[in-house]
Amino acid sequence: FDEELAALFATRNTTLITDNVVELDGLRIGVEICLDHRLGVLWSELRKKHHGDELVDVLLITSAGMAIERGPNPIVKGGA
Repeated sequence: FDEELAALFATRNTTLITDNVVELDGLRIGVEICLDHRLGVLWSELRKKHHGDELVDVLLITSAGMAIERGPNPIVKGGA
């Protein structure tokens, strides 16, 4: 991704990680949009790249009706 954008995020103590995860001051935030959640896109990427060992601290699902329990929720114990 763009080097200039990466430098800007670095000045704000933010790191963009590909595959639906943003890291902000050590807090890993997973983002899924509606059907992505139902299909388990974030969970699939985490399993593929980290063998399911690295989960997110917060999972943000934007949707106009998708039920959270319909998809996998790869968050750490006590996460939100």
